[in-house]
Amino acid sequence: MRLVRDLFGRSRLAVEHRIEQLDAVDAALAGTLGTYFAGPSLVADEMVAPHVVFGVDAGELLLVDGIEVIARVLLGADWTRGPLPNAPPRPQRATLYGLKGGVGRSTAIVAWSQHLAMLGERVLVIDLDLESPGVSSSLLPPDSTSFGVVDWLVEDAVGQADDELLRLMVGSSPLARGDGDVLVVPCGGSTDARYLAKLSRAYLEVPRGDGPRPLATRIATLVDELERTVNPTVVLFDSGAGLHDLAGISTTRLGALTFLFAMDTSQTWAGYRTLLSGWGSRPAIAREVRERLRVVAAQVPETNRGSCLEHLRLAAYDAFEPLYDRPPPEGEKEPAGVFNPDIQATDAPHAPLPIYWSGEFQNGDPLTGDVTDDQLRAAFGAFVDVATELLLAERITE
Repeated sequence: MRLVRDLFGRSRLAVEHRIEQLDAVDAALAGTLGTYFAGPSLVADEMVAPHVVFGVDAGELLLVDGIEVIARVLLGADWTRGPLPNAPPRPQRATLYGLKGGVGRSTAIVAWSQHLAMLGERVLVIDLDLESPGVSSSLLPPDSTSFGVVDWLVEDAVGQADDELLRLMVGSSPLARGDGDVLVVPCGGSTDARYLAKLSRAYLEVPRGDGPRPLATRIATLVDELERTVNPTVVLFDSGAGLHDLAGISTTRLGALTFLFAMDTSQTWAGYRTLLSGWGSRPAIAREVRERLRVVAAQVPETNRGSCLEHLRLAAYDAFEPLYDRPPPEGEKEPAGVFNPDIQATDAPHAPLPIYWSGEFQNGDPLTGDVTDDQLRAAFGAFVDVATELLLAERITE
């Protein structure tokens, strides 16, 4: 038995075999749901395509009070779906995501990409914040590229996103240090007056002979193609803020290590509780994403740093609880494979990686030399050290 919810939030039961009590069950459900009752139950052997309901893997379903729910949606579906296949060999990937804007996410990518290049890594930074482009302007001088992500999505829709376009999308950052490289794919080409018009078409689901290609599949294809063309050793995604579909794709569908930027405010934690409880209601998704997540304490103030970080840790643990397994009853042995890190664990998803507030970054521009390496290190050093260890550890275990 499953509950099927339509685009308007109306629900009905779906059962594999008709039973005598089904009319009574429908009547009870109608009385409970009122206008949100969608009609009589669906019975598998009376349906034209029962696999549409009963062939859906349980891991893709919403679990509400023990009942499996199939929910049709227009937006936001990628937040609750697992990673898409990728074209191997795949370099290590990381997403920097902030529920709210203004948390220093893009500047963190600048600092981290420089650090990785110092270690000899070939870093590819892809700006997926299409509605608020920014990181590329911090890493690339003007007119460094002719095209960007939005151009590829538009051209892909009409079947002409070729290798030449891919090459024209990639710029080399002068901020790279050491023996490594920092390569950047911006949202769009330099000073493109048609960017808004292209953006309005970028999110389209594209019809193909073998079925429609949704935005998530198209973005995954773009990333695969860029990795094939550029041959990076690591890939960093600058994700858009909020609960936009693109942020869902970069955090759940690309198999990336994901850093959740948070400032210790009630609005931030209310938003993260909404997101994390949504993941927690889908056990398969929770198991998939939880060990790829890490909280970042953004803009930690210059005073009372210890108490600020401890308060943020407690708030993060509260938000993460829906993703953690419940401990066994007192006196019972904890089964193998349980994921329930201690509140004080330093390697848990809720353990905050600090980025310290610094006045130099309020108006500074790395490209003009306004920000020194020492200033970057003072603010971002604690973050980039642990983030690098986590990212490159994946390479060792593969």
